[in-house]
Amino acid sequence: MHLSKILFAILFVSIQTFAQKLDITSFGAIADGKTVNTKAIQKAIDSCSKIGGGTVYFPKGTFVTGTLQLRSNINLNLETGSVLKGSSNIADYKLDGITRGMFYGEDLINVALTGEGEINANAVNYFDPTKLHTYIDFDKKYVRSGQGFFDALKPTDGPIFFDKRPDMVFVIMHSENVKLTGVRFVDAPGWTIRIGDCQNVLVDGISILNNPLVPNSDGIHITISRNVRIANCNVEAGDDALIVSGFGDEINIDNASYGAVKKTYKYGNKTGNAENVVATNCVLKSNSAGIRIGYGRGNVRNCIFSNMVIYNSNRGILMNARERGSVENLVFDNFLIETKHQGGTWWGRGEPIHISSCPITKDSVNGTIKDINFKNFKIKSETGIVVWANEIGKVSNIGFDNFKIEVANGKNVAAFGGNIDLRPTPDFSTNIFKRDLPAMLFQNIDKVRLNSVSAKFIGSVPDFYTHGLEVINGSSFSITFSDFASSAPKFAPALITKSKNIDFKNNSVFEIKTVDK
Repeated sequence: MHLSKILFAILFVSIQTFAQKLDITSFGAIADGKTVNTKAIQKAIDSCSKIGGGTVYFPKGTFVTGTLQLRSNINLNLETGSVLKGSSNIADYKLDGITRGMFYGEDLINVALTGEGEINANAVNYFDPTKLHTYIDFDKKYVRSGQGFFDALKPTDGPIFFDKRPDMVFVIMHSENVKLTGVRFVDAPGWTIRIGDCQNVLVDGISILNNPLVPNSDGIHITISRNVRIANCNVEAGDDALIVSGFGDEINIDNASYGAVKKTYKYGNKTGNAENVVATNCVLKSNSAGIRIGYGRGNVRNCIFSNMVIYNSNRGILMNARERGSVENLVFDNFLIETKHQGGTWWGRGEPIHISSCPITKDSVNGTIKDINFKNFKIKSETGIVVWANEIGKVSNIGFDNFKIEVANGKNVAAFGGNIDLRPTPDFSTNIFKRDLPAMLFQNIDKVRLNSVSAKFIGSVPDFYTHGLEVINGSSFSITFSDFASSAPKFAPALITKSKNIDFKNNSVFEIKTVDK
C-alpha cells in the first residue's frame, strides 16, 4: 500500500476511535433519581477507555452516582437537561478504600467534562443548618467586642455543622490536557473543583452555585498547576471562589494530612510551582474570599486576573504567605469589588484586599510576596485594605494605579469590625485582634507605588475607622496624583509612623501627619 494511503488509514482509524460515543444508559444506568448508577457509569467509562477513548454521554434525566474514576482520553458529556446527582450514602464514595467525591483521577492525559448539564453534589444531605460548625481559633480577650463577638455568631451566618461528608466533587491530579466547559455544579459538600499538579488546563463557561453556609465549599481551586486558563465563569461559594495555591498532595479537604507522597507520575506539572495562570471575565461571590492566592509550600507566580466582578463577599482578594511558598509577579486589572463584614467564624473581616506574610507556626519560615500590581479598581467595602508583614522585606514592590476605595458602615460592623484577622498564625493574640483601621493600611512593607489612588470613608462610620492612609514601619513609598480622606476631622487623612523614604508628589491637598516614634 502506498505510504499516503497507509497514513490516511491510520488517521481514519484514530478519528473513528476517538469519535466513539457511548451512552451510559446502554450500560444499565437508570435516570430515575433513585438508583445508584456508579457501576453502570464506571463500566461505560472503562469500556470507552479500552477502545482508545471517546465520549461518554449522559442523556436527559437524573442519574445518581457515587465516586467515578476518570480515565485518559475520555470526554464526559452532559446533555442539556441531564443531572448527575451525588448519592446520599457516604459509603458510595469509596475508591481504593479512600473516601472521595464524585470524580477522581490521577496521572491522566486528555480528560474533559463538557456539556450543558448539571452536577448536583447533594451537600444538603450532609449538613445541619440549625447548628454552627465551630472552630474557635481566636480569643475574646483580643477582639474588640469581646464576648459580644461570640454572642453575635449565628447558624444563619454559617458555617454550618456536618458530621461526615464526601470529599471534593471533581478532583484531577498529576494530569495534562484537562478541559471543563459549560457544566453547572451545585451544592458541593467541600471543594468543588481541584486541579492539582496539572498542566495545560482550560476551565471555560462553567457555573458553580454552592450553599454559602457550607464550610470549605471552594469553587475552582488550582493547586501547583501551570499553564491554566479560566474564563467566563460564575462562582458562588461558601469558601473561596477562585484559588491558586501552593498546596501539593499533602493537603486534603480538611487540611488534616501532611504525609509524604511516594508516588511517581508520568503526567502533570513537575515544577513544584503554581504558575502561568490566566483568569478573566468571571463573576465571583464568597463568604470567604472571591480570589485567594497563596498558602502551601509551593510558589505561586506569573498570574494575570482581569475583568472580574466580586460582589457581596467577605473578602475580595486574599493573598497569603504562611509557609515557605512565595507569591510573585501577579497582575490584577479591571476589577469591581463589593465586600461586607460577614457574620460567623469565616476567616476575614470584610477586606476588599488583604495581603499578609507571617509564619503559620512558631517554627515555620514564611515566604515573600512581591511584584504585585493592582490597576483600574473600583471598590465599595465595609472595612479597609490590609497589607501586613511580620518583618520588613516579606512584602515588597506592590503597586496601585487608577484605584478607588470607599468604606462605609454595615449591619455587622459593630459586632465584628475594628479587628485585623491574620488567621492562621501560631498565636491567638495575632489571629484576630483589636485595631483601629484606615481605608488603606501598610505595616512593615517595602516599595509601594500609589498612583491615582482615592481612599475615603462614606457617611457615618464607627470611631475605630480613622485615616485614609496609614503607613507603619514602611520604606520607599511613591505616592502621586492621589487623594486620601479620613473618617472624621480628628484623624489626619494620612498618618506615617516610623517610616522612611515616603515621597508625596502632585497629590490633592490634605494633611499628612508624621510620627517618628
